[in-house]
Amino acid sequence: MTISQEKLKELETKWQGLVAQELKTDKPNLTKSVGLDLRAPILSYQAQATHCRQFATAPLSFTLTRAEDFSWESFQELYQQGVYDFILDPFVLGWSTQECRSFVKAHRQAAQDFAGRIWGLGDLYGLGSQVLHAQGLTRWGAHGVHELGLLIHQFIQWAQSNDKALGVALAVEMETDFFKSIAKKRALSLMLESVLETLGRLDLSSSVKIIARAPLRSFTAFDCHSNILRNATALSAAYLSGCDVVESLPFDLLIKLDEAQRIQAQRLSLTSQLVLQSESKLSEINDPAYGSFTIETLTELYLKEAWTFMQQLQTQELSEAAVRELAEKNWQDLTVQFNKRRLVQSGVNDFALPQAHVELHQRWLKTDHVRLGRAFEELRVKLENKIAVRVALVGTYASLQARANFTKNYFELLGLTVEERVFSSTAEAREWLSGASVGTWVTSDQLHAECFAVSQRTYLAGKTSVSGCLNIYAGQDVFSELKALAQWIEARGER
Repeated sequence: MTISQEKLKELETKWQGLVAQELKTDKPNLTKSVGLDLRAPILSYQAQATHCRQFATAPLSFTLTRAEDFSWESFQELYQQGVYDFILDPFVLGWSTQECRSFVKAHRQAAQDFAGRIWGLGDLYGLGSQVLHAQGLTRWGAHGVHELGLLIHQFIQWAQSNDKALGVALAVEMETDFFKSIAKKRALSLMLESVLETLGRLDLSSSVKIIARAPLRSFTAFDCHSNILRNATALSAAYLSGCDVVESLPFDLLIKLDEAQRIQAQRLSLTSQLVLQSESKLSEINDPAYGSFTIETLTELYLKEAWTFMQQLQTQELSEAAVRELAEKNWQDLTVQFNKRRLVQSGVNDFALPQAHVELHQRWLKTDHVRLGRAFEELRVKLENKIAVRVALVGTYASLQARANFTKNYFELLGLTVEERVFSSTAEAREWLSGASVGTWVTSDQLHAECFAVSQRTYLAGKTSVSGCLNIYAGQDVFSELKALAQWIEARGER
């Protein structure tokens, strides 16, 4: 049966209407496809599936996060429990180049005799297969595109070298953005295949492994149990995209805990892998992300941008200084978004627990661009004088609840105690606030004209300019405001 062009157009219009209703938009993009010229609307809405030839099932892994925990006996015990991959990263351990060289010299033979696989990054290369990574670039604040481009650049150099007997692994950092992480790994796999095919060395495919690193940039010290969820999200993305080695970090990575809690954290890092592999079956389906429009589109974006960046590195179009400048610019953009809470980390720049107290491990008190939450956390840790902030609500609580919650959350980011009271008039609230070191007005906009500075340091929830009052509102640079408050508190030396 042949369908006329008019009938096909009518069916397409009807279908677009149905999709628009489902997507809650008036202008659905039904014609965006990747290289496909299909007429049927339902098919033209799908992207061209980009299928990876190899799909791996990763065994259990363990990452050494504390140097004092190392012993071959403990590694052997983990191996007997089912752990096969062991990752040693100088950056996570905080080891210098000299410490790494001494460790490799002392343990090279033991690593070769060990039944499991040892993956030594950076200066720990020599314990096993070579690991290519872009950690130096990501520490400058680089985007995932820059990371992929540098990895492929290094891989081309490896593929053209003579030392390929032991194979190679590429370490790519997963993120808490689930779909981007999957697309990132798939883009890397496809670029690896393209390089090997171009060089006529597809025989090396089996010698190349991909290590999915945990989302270190997103780990937090405060509300550290949220790291379990961040880690699980990255694990899921790594299993769905078919990584050969999948790293799982303990939630206590950044802080000091007692021995019982540390054992629990290590246990959870292992059981997270077991649950996702054995109970969720994520590692038993061959390429489950195959054919997804969202993932395929993101994969294509990563492919195009990362390949362009790689070519710029290959032709030396970009100098090291220019690459670092790009990375720094990306980090500045991320920092601005984070400080304004357009990017949120639970327990750090939003939804904080004011009574929480942590002791940051000395390893992580460094001025690098590894973690978004570092500045917020260090500001809170260094503030010893945890004063109380009085928040006066003038009006009905129901009408002011949103502003009240915002204000309470704002000051709790510094670990400050917030005292709230509801008043029927500004005169009553004024008397109560006058006895506070830090006080805040929370009222409707109509009452802002009746508010003025009465506390030693007075804030107003809103953008209205009031003489003597500081404003707090959504979209401002929260970190700068909290830093100024912390400096004021410490200068007064109050409790």
